[in-house]
Amino acid sequence: MNKMVKKILLSILAVIFFFGFFTQTFGVKNVVINFFGQPGCPHCKDEQEFLEEIKVKYPQIQINEYSALSQENIKKWEGLCLQYNIEKCLGVVPVTFVNDKFFLGFDNKEGIGKNIENAIREELGLSTLDSSEGIYLPIIGRVDFSNFSLPALSVILGFFDGFNVCSLGALVLILSMVLALKSRKRVLIFGTTFILTTAAIYGILIFLWYKVFSVFEKHLGALQLLIGLVSLFGAMYFFKQFLKFKKQGPACSMQNQGISAKLSKRVSNSFDKSLNILTLVGIVLLFAFAITIVEFPCSATIPMAFAGTLANASLSAGMHFLYILIYIVFYLFDELLVFLIAVFTMKIWLASSRFIIWSALATSIILLLMSGYYILGLF
Repeated sequence: MNKMVKKILLSILAVIFFFGFFTQTFGVKNVVINFFGQPGCPHCKDEQEFLEEIKVKYPQIQINEYSALSQENIKKWEGLCLQYNIEKCLGVVPVTFVNDKFFLGFDNKEGIGKNIENAIREELGLSTLDSSEGIYLPIIGRVDFSNFSLPALSVILGFFDGFNVCSLGALVLILSMVLALKSRKRVLIFGTTFILTTAAIYGILIFLWYKVFSVFEKHLGALQLLIGLVSLFGAMYFFKQFLKFKKQGPACSMQNQGISAKLSKRVSNSFDKSLNILTLVGIVLLFAFAITIVEFPCSATIPMAFAGTLANASLSAGMHFLYILIYIVFYLFDELLVFLIAVFTMKIWLASSRFIIWSALATSIILLLMSGYYILGLF
C-alpha cells in the first residue's frame, strides 16, 4: 500500500507543477488572431516579427496571416468588419483581430503591441498587467502574478487549501465507523456522500465570496486592497499554524470542542445504533454540510483570496464556474486519496504529519506573495 500511496502522491504533485504548462499549451479558450498585411509595408513586417514572439510566448493561440492584396482575403477582411460591426476598417494595414477585438496599425511593442498582447492575455484568463513589471519584495525579489494562469492558481491554492485537518478529520471519522462494519459498499456510499456534499457546499461558499468581491469590481483599487489584506491575514494565520503544528503536531483546533465535537459524537452514536442505510446517508449528508460550514474559518482566507482574484479578472460567468470547479477538485484531492485507499484496501491512510506541517508554511508563503503583489501594486 505504501508504494501505491507514493505513486498517487507523486502523480498529484506532477499534476500541480505541470498543470500551468499544460493550460498554457492547450488552453481553456481558443484565441484566434487574424492579421492582415501586405508586402513592402514596414509596420506589417514589424508586427509579423512581434506576432512570432507572441506565438512562442503563448503557444496555445492560433495566428492566421493574410495578404491584403488578395481579393479572397479582402472579402474575409470585410466579413470580419461586418461581423463585429466595425466601421472604416478597410484600406489601411496592418489590421489585427484578436477574437472580437480590433486593432488598426502597429507602432511598437509598448504601444499597439502591448494592447494586442493584453487582449490575448485577457482572452486566456490572465492578468493584463505588463509582464515586465510586477513588484519587488525584500529578500524574495521581483514577483509577478500576471505570469500565473488562473487555472494554475486554482490548482495550487485548491491543493494547499485541501490539507484542512478539520475537514479531513471529519472524513476519517466517518470512514473509521464504516470500516468497522466491514462493508466496502457502505464505505463507497457514505464516503461519496460526504465528499460530494463537501464539494457542493464549499463551491457555494466560494461563489458567495466571489459575489461579495464583485461588488468592488468597478473600484479596482479597493478590490486590490481587499484581496491584499485578506491574503496578508491568511499568510499570518498559516505561519502561526505552521509554528503550532511544528511544535504540537497537526490537529484541528475545534476538533475536541464546540459544535464539531457535538456533531461528531452524535454521528458516532447514530452508527452505533445500526440505523437503516438511508437514515445514515442523511445523517452523513447533514454532518458534511455542518462541518463544512463550521470549519470554513480554518482556511477561509485561501478561498477568499481566490474568489477575490476571480472577481479581479474579466471573465465570463462560465469561466468563473470552471475555475471554481478546478479549485474544488484539487481541494478534495487529499480526501479523495484517503477515500479511494479506504475503498480498495479497507484501511485508512493519512499523509505524514511532516507534509501537513510544511504545507502550512508553503500556503503562508503563497498568500504572502499574493498580498505583496496586490497591496504594493497600488503604489
